[in-house]
Amino acid sequence: MMIIICCLMPGPHNCVALRKTSCDVHDSIADCSHLSLSAVPQNLPSNIISLDLSHNRLKSIPPVSLSPYPGLRRLSVSHNSITKLDPGLCQTLPLLQTLNMGHNQVHVLKKEDVNHCTNLTWLIMDSNKLKLQGEPFSALQRLQFLDVSLNKLQSAKLGTQIQLPNLVSLNLALNDFTTLKKDDFLFLNNSSSLLVLNMSFVHLKKLEPGCFTPISGLRTLIMDRSNMSTLGFSELCSELSATAIEALYLRKMNLAKLQTQPLKRYRKQI
Repeated sequence: MMIIICCLMPGPHNCVALRKTSCDVHDSIADCSHLSLSAVPQNLPSNIISLDLSHNRLKSIPPVSLSPYPGLRRLSVSHNSITKLDPGLCQTLPLLQTLNMGHNQVHVLKKEDVNHCTNLTWLIMDSNKLKLQGEPFSALQRLQFLDVSLNKLQSAKLGTQIQLPNLVSLNLALNDFTTLKKDDFLFLNNSSSLLVLNMSFVHLKKLEPGCFTPISGLRTLIMDRSNMSTLGFSELCSELSATAIEALYLRKMNLAKLQTQPLKRYRKQI
């Protein structure tokens, strides 16, 4: 991060660039972003509750490197080159509620990796290279927000066991699945709190009957830039008619070719 200060004086050399050279700490919040760090700083106050390590050069987060900060509630390590989530991370940070690992290179996510992250309410894993093994999210009973967008996922099915009972928002945008199967959302069958589903840039070609039944309490569906045929759009509206949907977002789509008649079957906000 660079701050540019320009003095109001004539001449070509009146702008001075001040580059951030150290972490900013204020009110138990430490901002160590944009410092080209290759390791977690060890000289921060031990009572910090929020640590931002985004936009650095981290390749891993050894749990021992975070042991000086056991009270952390929020940790962001987005925009680094981290290849795995260490299973010991949440053992070292038992109070952690928000974890942002977006824009890294995590290849595999297993249940063991987040098994101890039982206090997490926000988990952001967008823009990685995720392959889900087993039931990676089954231990996250308190999770409310999950972002696994832009991971080339081939299915919306994130598990086979019923899990995530308190999930409110799920972001599946920019993934590669083209079909919603009847059992894809069965893992959310007990998630009556799920209100928002984002599938922007997901080019659905087929929707099996009943695909939204497990998440019938859904209130908001975001389908921006998700090209659909007229038939696909009609199927979508038909499936949504059995839900509590209130808002359907279809921005930046070629709606000129789509018939709006299906929308008249029930009152929605577009």
